[in-house]
Amino acid sequence: QATMEILRACRADPTRDAPLVQALIAATDPDTGRPLSDEDICGELLIFMLSGHDTTATMLTYALWELGLHPDMQDRVAAEVAEIGDRELTPGDVARLTYTAQVINESLRLCPPAAGVGRVVLNDIAVDGYRVEAGSIVAVAINALHRDPALWDRPL
Repeated sequence: QATMEILRACRADPTRDAPLVQALIAATDPDTGRPLSDEDICGELLIFMLSGHDTTATMLTYALWELGLHPDMQDRVAAEVAEIGDRELTPGDVARLTYTAQVINESLRLCPPAAGVGRVVLNDIAVDGYRVEAGSIVAVAINALHRDPALWDRPL
């Protein structure tokens, strides 16, 4: 219901600041070349809203948890943010928060919001001597990948 109202408002006012909705309105099905139906657009909007909210909340929870476990890191983030001053944060300020970004990225590495992802193999491939046929569904264990000592100096 809410997504349909958003879509209707954007169709009524194409200048409305809603880039995702406008992109979905302009999108076409790659197979047929036809525009997406209103139902398809609303479904996509719902997925974006739910997944964006959930992953952001999870990331913030883990980042704050890590900061709670490491008061020295918490102090360093607080000092970096304090340098911005007592005003509203702007997009230009984000680039200055380098240590804060490192904490967030490390939190995402240690506790990714999604434990894994599935993919469809497009072409026959070999992985570590195993043959994987096109059309196969494979799973990538993000948590295992992010803690692999072969890829990280200090994986934990």
